[in-house]
Amino acid sequence: MPYVTSVERIGIAKGRAIGLAEGKAEGKAEAVLLVLENRFGSLGIRLKKKILAIHDETLLTDLIAVALVAESIKDFEGKLKAKLT
Repeated sequence: MPYVTSVERIGIAKGRAIGLAEGKAEGKAEAVLLVLENRFGSLGIRLKKKILAIHDETLLTDLIAVALVAESIKDFEGKLKAKLT
């Protein structure tokens, strides 16, 4: 087994932390899409891309809640736009 320097260990730890955060954000974005698709049917590719491009976990958590109570896709998109500005 090759020797791993302390600098390499720090880099590995940082890489794992970044990967974990990205995975959590991706999972939450998928949850938003799942809720919307189950409530309203097929979603447009533009909306899917917009949601998948969000990496802020707190915002995605808020969007899950919004998706659960939105009256329509238009309503959700309006609230999404408000949160992004």
